[in-house]
Amino acid sequence: MDINGIYRNLNAKRANNGADIWSISNAHIASTGYLVIDKGVTHGVNFSVADPITNAPASIAKGCGRITRNGSREVVAVIGGTVTDAIPNGECIGRLTLDLQAGRFMVITDNGRIPFDNQGVVLWFGSEGCQVYK
Repeated sequence: MDINGIYRNLNAKRANNGADIWSISNAHIASTGYLVIDKGVTHGVNFSVADPITNAPASIAKGCGRITRNGSREVVAVIGGTVTDAIPNGECIGRLTLDLQAGRFMVITDNGRIPFDNQGVVLWFGSEGCQVYK
């Protein structure tokens, strides 16, 4: 099974009329159980990932703190799994976002933000963001 890491291309949104483009990198799962990015990046849109995994939560929180403190732009959070072109079934519960203040992934729902739970969800990476399906 090929594992990929996906993160928002921080520069492409300006060049793509405001639409998201996703960077898809080779990746592997570390002995800690979290995702680690390897070399080799392509770019894409309109694909899904079932059974998603993130990089280490402590690393995400530390990176969010750096972004908030320094006003920098950097990739600190990655979602991984096997990329397919299958459109998710089920209910879209919201849009995935990285909450810099909370230092973690959150899902923006019709009723506010909830912590991202990767169990039993499929993600759709489209031009309007990353949608979470349950």
